[in-house]
Amino acid sequence: GYLTDCVTDGQTLFVADAWNNRVVAVDAKTHRLRAVASVPRVWSLTLQGNRLLAASRSERCLYILSTPNLALVGRRELPYAPVQVQHKGTSPATVAVLFEPLVLRLSDFAVAAAERFDYGFAPRTSAEFGPRGQVGWKRFTLTKEGVQVLIRTDKGDEKRVIPVSQGTPRALALTGTRLLIATMAGTLLIVAVHSETVLT
Repeated sequence: GYLTDCVTDGQTLFVADAWNNRVVAVDAKTHRLRAVASVPRVWSLTLQGNRLLAASRSERCLYILSTPNLALVGRRELPYAPVQVQHKGTSPATVAVLFEPLVLRLSDFAVAAAERFDYGFAPRTSAEFGPRGQVGWKRFTLTKEGVQVLIRTDKGDEKRVIPVSQGTPRALALTGTRLLIATMAGTLLIVAVHSETVLT
């Protein structure tokens, strides 16, 4: 299969097999198969008490399965294709879902299909511009306050922050002399690398 995620409660290992559209439960001690559940294009798993949440990319929903037998308890429809689901903390009512990225062509910013399995989904939080170690080299890093800039000058390294008022920055990318910043508010900022000013 094409294994995309796995979680365990200490007694059972739950594995997402995207290629075969299924979730598999394996006894952690004996390695014997315990149960199998059909989940189309399953991509991510998380445990929430005695429930296993399985994110289906093709169905755009969360499958709610009981553990350890993987019986279907219910489904939760989502607006977009989920690629990661995670339960954190002590609250049983809270689950975070990350969706398939929006893929844009840089030439005209038209939306392109994001159907490939090999897209990298982890957000990039730093980028470098210019030859490393030479005057003019810059490193951009995300912070809660905005984007921190470390620049190499003839007098040494300097630090400053590009403030981001349109939402908390979540990811960035560098293309040519433009820095693209995605925020949690759903905005995309384009920053000129040399002047460090927001263009749009």
